[in-house]
Amino acid sequence: MLNLSKPDSLFNEGMKVLIYSEKTAEEKDIGWFRGGTKIGYYQNGIKKETLKRGNKSYYTMTFSYEF
Repeated sequence: MLNLSKPDSLFNEGMKVLIYSEKTAEEKDIGWFRGGTKIGYYQNGIKKETLKRGNKSYYTMTFSYEF
């Protein structure tokens, strides 16, 4: 589950997306690995009403990955 309601993310600090490839696992004995490019995490303008703090923003995460 992704929490896309935080105002900041480690993706903005250079963290990459976690990826699993069955082909890479079979050929190179590597299971999960970090990858992807053009990773972004930003406020998207969609608001969620909450009882405690009024309106809260949602955020969007985008990335590119070449298969």
